[in-house]
Amino acid sequence: FQYLVVTKDLENKLQTGTFKLDATMTPAQIVDRLQRPPDPPPAKVVLPIREGLRIEQYVAQLQAQQPANVDPAEFYALATDPPARLREDYPWMRVIPEGRSLEGFLGAGVFEIDADIGAEVLLRLLLDDWQTTIGDVYLAQAEEQGKDFYVIMTLASLVEKEVVLDEERALIAGVYQNRLDGKLNGNELLNADPTVIYAKDTMELRKLEITEWPVYVFWTLTGAPSLQDFQVTEDLQGYQTYQVQGLPPGPIASPVALSVEAAITPETASGNVFFVACGEGSHRFATSIREHNNNVAECQG
Repeated sequence: FQYLVVTKDLENKLQTGTFKLDATMTPAQIVDRLQRPPDPPPAKVVLPIREGLRIEQYVAQLQAQQPANVDPAEFYALATDPPARLREDYPWMRVIPEGRSLEGFLGAGVFEIDADIGAEVLLRLLLDDWQTTIGDVYLAQAEEQGKDFYVIMTLASLVEKEVVLDEERALIAGVYQNRLDGKLNGNELLNADPTVIYAKDTMELRKLEITEWPVYVFWTLTGAPSLQDFQVTEDLQGYQTYQVQGLPPGPIASPVALSVEAAITPETASGNVFFVACGEGSHRFATSIREHNNNVAECQG
């Protein structure tokens, strides 16, 4: 290639820009192509991605939005079983235990992307966004306090699925932290509805083709009227937090920055171990079962 350019005096005749070449082209063909106008820039599309989604919701949304070259199955495979090259390119992934998915670690927002973007390029875009908005801000902060960041992200994901009002994030994180510390009935049961619903949804999604996910309704109680007694498969038992103590095995969704901040600094001093939804996105908090029952009667009676 260089020989042709020099011998034919083409140094000042090659165009600049983006060119589509392929491995079958000869040096002469490449030189010829670079003397002609470059390819037009790829068309752009806007991809909005909501906050607080689980991986399967990303896949469902990609199918609904339909970026041309994003294979939903490929995206799902990369996100649920990230290859070694991703761990090498993103050193912060050391906080994710080997064998775990990227659940909880994908960015959200409105992205302007090339219409022909591929699955891995898109995944890297979401990882970059997560790193900028959360990783670069909170990872060092948590580790300086001696906290396991994967645990923080797991707790933050629970907060994300419970909260509506920003001012309640630290309070809800505090309730869960107090339960983890054994301040509810002397055990570490979280009694967290979202974790059981996550397991329930996972079981239902396994019965469906990936092409059916866009019409699946996530995060509802349908099919699990009694979360306390709901039976999950053995591999998901850790998400049945009415029966198994401690945090679930990992995040259940991608939390926003404020939820991560709340998980790092939960409001535990008030001693709350209960909360109940009380209209317009608010919750009432309680330190005792009697107080909680009164709140339930007032909010849901």
